[in-house]
Amino acid sequence: MKLLTTAVTLLMASMANAEVFYWCTGNGKCDNAPGVGPTYDCGKKLGYDYYDSNRKRWRTSGDTVKKFWETGGFYDCCHAKNKGACYDIQNQ
Repeated sequence: MKLLTTAVTLLMASMANAEVFYWCTGNGKCDNAPGVGPTYDCGKKLGYDYYDSNRKRWRTSGDTVKKFWETGGFYDCCHAKNKGACYDIQNQ
């Protein structure tokens, strides 16, 4: 149990030091393709601050991953427009 607690603590600490990119996808694949609509609208609705207009993706800190899965989060927003939803966690 102590090992599990330590692993979860380390994971949470690494997430806090990570950047997370969110985007909607039209082909259902979470690949290197730019995001598609409604990526911009979904991020604005959730209060994200940094939009990369070249890649059409939102960049946030790792502690916002829960907004992807929660009811009304990024996943639900993309799927409401019949699009897939992706995220990519990159440790700094």
